Amino acid sequence: MSDAIVVERLVKRFPALIPGRAARIAVDGLDLRVQEGRVTGLLGPNGSGKTTTINVLLGLTKPTSGRATVFGRDVWRESLGIRSRVAYVPAERTVFDWMQVGKFIGGVTSLSKRWDSEYADRLIRRWEIDKRASMGQLSTGARTRVLLVAALARRPDILLLDEPTTGLDPAATDDALSELIGFAADGTTIVLVTHHIEVVDRICDRVTIMSSGHALLTSDLEDMRSSWAVIDVTGPSRPEEMHQWEEVTSATRRDEYTRLIVHANPAAVVDRLRLLGAEIASVHPLTLREVYLGVTPRAADDDLA
Repeated sequence: MSDAIVVERLVKRFPALIPGRAARIAVDGLDLRVQEGRVTGLLGPNGSGKTTTINVLLGLTKPTSGRATVFGRDVWRESLGIRSRVAYVPAERTVFDWMQVGKFIGGVTSLSKRWDSEYADRLIRRWEIDKRASMGQLSTGARTRVLLVAALARRPDILLLDEPTTGLDPAATDDALSELIGFAADGTTIVLVTHHIEVVDRICDRVTIMSSGHALLTSDLEDMRSSWAVIDVTGPSRPEEMHQWEEVTSATRRDEYTRLIVHANPAAVVDRLRLLGAEIASVHPLTLREVYLGVTPRAADDDLA
């Protein structure tokens, strides 16, 4: 399977707005590959560089250094050719507030060679979108629906979605995610930017966890579920030594037991612990949320919705 998106050593540095202040580094040496037909989640706290990465891929922001390509095309020099195959839902929901919904959709239609008018009309009816209203009159959830219609009905090769469930209630979220699952089944490459762990867990088959502009972890979700585990042991243990084991992410003493977070081959770690005389109190696989908390520094509660 070939790569639809390749990002290598990407850096984006914004100059300081105040003289004498240091420049802000939004993306710091990011490496990322997205295979065609896969659904990849970019997960991380606010300010981790997710949206800046998407803006670079769209040719909206010029990289400071590094390289990024979409279908083999340089994202800065060939951005117009790339955009004809890519649809985008921005995180900012106040775009085109002055424009009537019908005219906004009509403008997207005129720029889209693959526009599926029958599908767009079906979504508009099902999602009860008022084409006569202005974008600024709509609720946040209604604007999200309009932006999703504009992106999905283009039938793109790649969907770049920045917080695509913002403002949607649970039923509307389920409906929107079901549409995305359908596109994925048809082979559309999807990059979903979010800090909502449950959305990634539901529809993505691969995840990159970002913090401070770089990737902390990239893994297929199925591999993560089978290889990451928490092991609690009692008896003889030296956490400072266990932390050095290749499979161990962390080892901490907690009252009468030691807790190990492992990212590979938990069965082998269990065997080694038993040989050392430790008693295994429990072993259980980690959820994506637990992995996220284990690898991100000081993840804030409001970033874990």
